[in-house]
Amino acid sequence: MLSAMDFKTDDTTKIHAVATDGSGIETFDTGIFFQMIHTGNSFMRDDGTLVVDATTYDRLDANVYELFDFSKLRTEEDLLTDN
Repeated sequence: MLSAMDFKTDDTTKIHAVATDGSGIETFDTGIFFQMIHTGNSFMRDDGTLVVDATTYDRLDANVYELFDFSKLRTEEDLLTDN
C-alpha cells in the first residue's frame, strides 16, 4: 500500500468523486495538503449532495500510514474464529 502512494507535501490534496451512475469523475482541489485516512461515514443526501466525513492527518513531516502497526491486523479467518 505504501509503495502506491506519492506524497508531495508541497502540493495540495485532490479528492476524486466518481459518479454512482457512471457519468463521470469530478476532482476537487482542497487547497491544502493532508492525508485522508478514512471515509467510511460518507453518504449521499436525497438531493444528491455527497457528504464526506473524513479522518485526516495534516503533518507534513510524517506519513500517517507508517504509524500503523500492520502486524496487529487480523485475517478474516481470525475474525470468524474469535482467536
